[in-house]
Amino acid sequence: MDENENKKSQPSDMPDEVDALDRELEDLREMFQKQLDEETAKALSKEENADKDEQTEEDGEAPEDKEYTEEDGFLIQPLDEIEVSAAESEHPEEKTETHLCECCGEKPCDTSFGEDYPYCSDCRALMKANPINPCGILAFVLMLIVCVASLFITAPLVDDYDTLLNAQFAYEEKKMTDAVSYYQTYLSSKSDDDTISMKAVRNTIDAMTTLGYYADADSLIETYISESKLKTPKYKKYAGIRQEYTLLSDTSTVINETLPDISSDDFDYESAIKKVDKLIEENKTSQKYSEAFLEYAKYIVMLKHEETYETQLAQLKKIEEVDGGKHPWIYLTHIISAAAKEGDIETATAYFNKSLEFNTQEMSLYVSYADVYRFCEKPDPDKMIEIAQKAASVYPQNASPVFYRTYALAYLLKGDAEKAMTNMSNYMQSCQTSVADMNLYALCALCTDDEDTYNKVVSSLEYYGYSIGKTVQQYKKGKLTLQQVLTDNGGDI
Repeated sequence: MDENENKKSQPSDMPDEVDALDRELEDLREMFQKQLDEETAKALSKEENADKDEQTEEDGEAPEDKEYTEEDGFLIQPLDEIEVSAAESEHPEEKTETHLCECCGEKPCDTSFGEDYPYCSDCRALMKANPINPCGILAFVLMLIVCVASLFITAPLVDDYDTLLNAQFAYEEKKMTDAVSYYQTYLSSKSDDDTISMKAVRNTIDAMTTLGYYADADSLIETYISESKLKTPKYKKYAGIRQEYTLLSDTSTVINETLPDISSDDFDYESAIKKVDKLIEENKTSQKYSEAFLEYAKYIVMLKHEETYETQLAQLKKIEEVDGGKHPWIYLTHIISAAAKEGDIETATAYFNKSLEFNTQEMSLYVSYADVYRFCEKPDPDKMIEIAQKAASVYPQNASPVFYRTYALAYLLKGDAEKAMTNMSNYMQSCQTSVADMNLYALCALCTDDEDTYNKVVSSLEYYGYSIGKTVQQYKKGKLTLQQVLTDNGGDI
């Protein structure tokens, strides 16, 4: 080491050399600061020139003490900031945030149990000494009791809401049979003190009148709509429904009194027609539905006399004309059935589509409509199956699956006797049957060589005073083909 270096490294007992060193450092500092100021001034000048066209007079020149950062386009950082940054980098641990105990909120967390441990050592010791808080247990028990009680209280409300929602969906989708069922379930669950949805009451009445359930609709009106309300414009419609029901009931009574022997074997057709025509003439009112109902009575007389399907169809269309299309339940199904037996696909289809505008769940409509493809010039069993499938897709919850009978007839026409027998067995187990149904069941048994079932059907008919149908007997003897049995004479089996 040379002599000059030894002198510089000596302690502060050499004041002259120390003073000289301080002056040299001060000179260097002043020189560096001067260069820094010059460079800053240059940068500021460049920035001002670049923005000169965009700045306003109010902006003026940048203040001398403005800090210039990377964001402003300058990379030069003031010395005092460099010194602060350096100081922070030398002591990073001082920036670490101290987390306080979540329990007491005063002491720092005990990180010996992990960096995320939320409690201090004192609180932890207290928790270990008192692991279960009696007040906490009591609060938990009370909360449990409240929850259970709430469940019992709200469960019926939830069921009511669910039933009401199902009813509303069915009503909007024109599934009137289901709508009436759901609404009746909802209304029957209510006591006198419960709040009743008047919209539900009104919708139930509307659905019932669409289906022709006037007695039930009248009962609801009497129960839920007061006489004073019936006088208001909002409920005037329901006052009219009560009047309709009264008039229809009176008309029905007159018909029964005039034609008491309509079901007897010695029924006089000509005399009955004259009596009905007289009733129609004597009971002409402004309320056309009463006259339409009397015309319907005339149609029933025609059925008893077994008038041609063409004559029946003409009478049914007259009922529609008199009624003005306000009470389709009186005639729609009968029109479709008569058109089907005439093989009139166009008329049957038009009225079937019209019927769906009122109620998509009237199973008899589907059965009657499927028959048009049995009695048309060229039977179409596949179309019958398609219609039966539509019926199954909207099958009401409280109805009988009468479409099984349509399936049975279609499969007989297709030559698949086993499927026909399966569907007819389902029908016999699920539905209220008639003599015609018993004969069709016997026919299916013959087609599947099921002598036991055939003999049981014969015995059942004889027990009730009936005999097996003539067409079935002729088929058994080989005098008629299966298609003739199914399609001739309106399919009267």
